Amino acid sequence: MKKTILQRIIIGVKLGWKTPSLPATVEKFHLNPIVRILRVICGFCTVSLLSGRLKELPTFITFIAIFFTTIHFIYFIYISIIKFKYAKKILRSDKFDIKN
Repeated sequence: MKKTILQRIIIGVKLGWKTPSLPATVEKFHLNPIVRILRVICGFCTVSLLSGRLKELPTFITFIAIFFTTIHFIYFIYISIIKFKYAKKILRSDKFDIKN
């Protein structure tokens, strides 16, 4: 029985949804409670700096926010590189070969 384009799209979306975007070790580190708290703090500092809400506060608080924002940016770039490499590895493997 020949599958329609819609059925093949649905199968692809289901398979893509179930496939993890990070390796297991990085996923475990990414979901660590301490790392999650730091990600929230760094994200809050980034939003505060970008919105300009830190202008009224003392300078050292702004420097602390810049430090956390820099950490957040480096972490984000690192995770993005890992995701890209892992996705490339997954796409080259036989995991997405769907046969009848």
